[in-house]
Amino acid sequence: MEPILEIKGLRKSFKDFSLKGIDITLERGYIMGFIGPNGAGKTTTIKLIMNLMKKDGGVIKVFGLDNVKHELDIKQKIGFVYDENNYYEELTISEMKRIVASFYKTWDDNAFNKYIGEFKLPLNKRIKNLSKGMKMKFSLA
Repeated sequence: MEPILEIKGLRKSFKDFSLKGIDITLERGYIMGFIGPNGAGKTTTIKLIMNLMKKDGGVIKVFGLDNVKHELDIKQKIGFVYDENNYYEELTISEMKRIVASFYKTWDDNAFNKYIGEFKLPLNKRIKNLSKGMKMKFSLA
């Protein structure tokens, strides 16, 4: 069975920092987190995986697919949460959900509503009035 994530020889250089020869394999059924000191390249690696930044070299495959050639297909299949949320603060959870859902071909309202209920999030509350924890729960829903 093919790994969920496979990185071989990943390279990215900046004037004061570079990633060199990063190799990662994540098999199906496992969870991975990046832990390390500030400036170690954790965020850069994630941005490269998500194709939010252009790599200098190496191979990145997600679900066995090249992360650049199949970017949209990959992003339809995954959930990704940043450490900071970038939502329209004046909208309610319900209004923001409609915007987010429009980007996914296979959006599952039942799953979303299940998590909203489990997290006890008020659909009619404005994003700006949510705590940081509530915003993170909304991201996960």
